Amino acid sequence: MTAYLFDLDGTLTDPREGITRSIAYALERMGIAPPPLVVATSKPVVYARRIVEHFALGVHFAEVHGCELDGTREDKRDLIAHILPHHQLDA
Repeated sequence: MTAYLFDLDGTLTDPREGITRSIAYALERMGIAPPPLVVATSKPVVYARRIVEHFALGVHFAEVHGCELDGTREDKRDLIAHILPHHQLDA
């Protein structure tokens, strides 16, 4: 069995560059090309994009996905069902 361990403090809980750099480094060390990172949130996408840009996180993510203001895709299952084919990802 194989497992990948990630340290919580300063790695997974770092909201800025720490997590993306750590994941990219781990993938590089394992010889795996880093996949595009995508934000998936139940927040309305118009606000989610503003938040990502406000914290200068946009450089780390290929795209930001969220629900619409009318509530479409508010349920994470619906959101993920929308994202998978949009990015040609397997379930």
